[in-house]
Amino acid sequence: MQFGPHAKWLAETALQAGDPVPDDAKPPALPDECKLAYTAFPELTTTRAIGMASGPIPWTAINDYALRYRIRGQLFDEFVLFVRVIDDAFLASNKPTEQT
Repeated sequence: MQFGPHAKWLAETALQAGDPVPDDAKPPALPDECKLAYTAFPELTTTRAIGMASGPIPWTAINDYALRYRIRGQLFDEFVLFVRVIDDAFLASNKPTEQT
């Protein structure tokens, strides 16, 4: 996932000019409890069904990932929740706009 299409360019341009990096070119801090899901997301996103539109990441893929990396108990529940939140945001940002 990327922060924004021009964030890297803005940051590099500011640094080259000796200016501070603008706040809107800095990615937000990622809470520690979200890092596992954020790290897993690029792998998990490859498991989604794609037809006329992309579907959500299957629960079975999330479960398989958790089994592989021994994510259990409450950490598993949080992992599923955070993957779903990231996936929902991903799907919403890639949703085709309606033509009228």
